Amino acid sequence: MLRGLITGGIALGIAGLAPAEEAPTLPATFCERIAEIAAEEHKFLSTGMSGRAAAPFIRKWTVRSVLMPREDGKGYRRMGSYPECYTDETHTELERCFNAYSTFIFPVGSTQAARESHPEIFPEPPQYDEPVGLLPLEGGLAKVEAAVEYGSPGTIHSWATGLFLKSITDQDSMVCAFDNRVRERYISDPRSARGDRMCASIIRDEANIVTGEEKMSQEAALALRENEDLLDVDRREGTRAHPGDHYIGPYIDIDVNADGVDERLVQVTHSPGTGGCTYSYFDLLVPGTFDAIAAGDLREKVLAAQGVKAGAGDRGPNMGCSRKNEIRRVDGTVYFETRGFGLDKNPGKDNSYVTKTGGVLQRTLRTVTDDGVQTQCSTQFSIEPIITYDRDR
Repeated sequence: MLRGLITGGIALGIAGLAPAEEAPTLPATFCERIAEIAAEEHKFLSTGMSGRAAAPFIRKWTVRSVLMPREDGKGYRRMGSYPECYTDETHTELERCFNAYSTFIFPVGSTQAARESHPEIFPEPPQYDEPVGLLPLEGGLAKVEAAVEYGSPGTIHSWATGLFLKSITDQDSMVCAFDNRVRERYISDPRSARGDRMCASIIRDEANIVTGEEKMSQEAALALRENEDLLDVDRREGTRAHPGDHYIGPYIDIDVNADGVDERLVQVTHSPGTGGCTYSYFDLLVPGTFDAIAAGDLREKVLAAQGVKAGAGDRGPNMGCSRKNEIRRVDGTVYFETRGFGLDKNPGKDNSYVTKTGGVLQRTLRTVTDDGVQTQCSTQFSIEPIITYDRDR
């Protein structure tokens, strides 16, 4: 549908959007065609995706940056103050140079001015939006913005899934604005005996979520915040390890591995309060205590069941920012559910919901067994942009 976009080399053809099939009355507008493309690209996303593969619309359909010919004819320069790539390098090296600096500046007007011209669409200042690409429009380039969790092409986070389109602007004018409908499909892990239907039943039942009701004393909470083992979790996650970033929540006595003995878990929230990485999980305490972190294999299993890294330097799957963990108990089995902060516990009968701000997409259920940690259920997502403003309508 979009033609002439060469995003990884020297040339940048801009032929615009190919015309869509005309409806009996009105042809599809630019916004409608973009929404259709994005919806098609953002079907069947999974939390196993990472990097640019997790945001296919941006990866396939938008220009990440623009190279302009140098005045002396010896190479190309980027829009903005970026290192230059010279033509006496090999073509491979030129592409490497092109792709190495993917953070960029858009000299194509002010998104803020466009938003301010439509306060009915954007009543609150954008908190999670940033430019993620350029699209050809009427012989020029229009700026695409999306929820920041899903990142610009140079900074798409490893924990991203999908992309929430928010707006498209042309100079200081709003072209399109979007909400986003998210749909979930619950999937049983191939190694699990649960089955898709059972996974859906577990996830949709809010009554099986176990919450701690007892809070420890202030003295115990203060001591726990400074515990070196607690700070080590932050180091594993690659975030700031500082006692003041921890909120100690309720504790729960629950049998996590079905051996007939209750373990004591405490809810820990890492929240710097300065726009840093926020996440929530349960840690394992020494039985009968409130301020001593347990050591050994069972604690590592409990952390792994919540997506916490196994150790410093581990580059495998991790909990990631904007994640929280909850505990579910069904027929004596304890499930650790890792999900994005923005996901509803109970999306509704149609298993979909509309989000105006975006949010991390993840929902994974794991159990702790004698042999280790077993993934039982996960979610496949589809994101459909819903047009809330169309300049051509």
